[in-house]
Amino acid sequence: MSRISFRKQAADAKKKEKRQRKQKNAMNEGRLRSRTNPNSRRKIQMLNYSVVPDYLVNRRARDVAESASCIACEKLAIKQPQLSWIVEVEHGEKWFSERIYGYRDKAGQAIFIHRDCSPFEIATTVAHETKHAWQVRNPRWFPVPNTTYTRGLTRLQKERDCKIFELEFWNGREKRNGSFNDILRILTDMRIASARAQVQAISPQYAFKPQRGLPYSSSAHYPSQVKTRLIVPSEREMEENLLQQILSG
Repeated sequence: MSRISFRKQAADAKKKEKRQRKQKNAMNEGRLRSRTNPNSRRKIQMLNYSVVPDYLVNRRARDVAESASCIACEKLAIKQPQLSWIVEVEHGEKWFSERIYGYRDKAGQAIFIHRDCSPFEIATTVAHETKHAWQVRNPRWFPVPNTTYTRGLTRLQKERDCKIFELEFWNGREKRNGSFNDILRILTDMRIASARAQVQAISPQYAFKPQRGLPYSSSAHYPSQVKTRLIVPSEREMEENLLQQILSG
């Protein structure tokens, strides 16, 4: 047998092995993406999702998600997670047994939102998943009676905790059929109210009390023939400046 024919057979064998491995992986992935319904005993195809870049997402949808994330993270006192967007595709990186609005990663550092959600659903999903991120970063353990073991929250308890946080997040201001402008206006009002509360908490410590009887100022080192009037901002201007600094981060 010549050396050329031997190399050709070896290459064909490698291609055949690679093709068989690929078919086997596809079969295993197909089994993973389908589950058996215990009631009907038939297989149901799992829904697949893939991440899309931000430039393929509506700008106002990104603004809603960013505002909702700022408010939720401020309420929970955690670092803001990364926001990403997903769409339903035929073959994606993630698959679920039912249609979802979003999910968070295992470390609680990123939140994935469905691109086709309504404005209200986007803000609610961000608040819901931010609470899940808080649960990951702040795990709670409870002792098991009559044992030395501890356990965390169950899935149902975590979901219930997130549902309660959704109500606390909106605080009666939700508008389920609102447009992007409506939801953004509500979120902006919520941020302004939170900033004003911070200003009211800070202002007693740094109360501005103008000194009476000293409307002018002069310097002994640099004497001037003309008196110079001090330009001091009013309390309202100082409050508005502080409010703008808080809103701008």
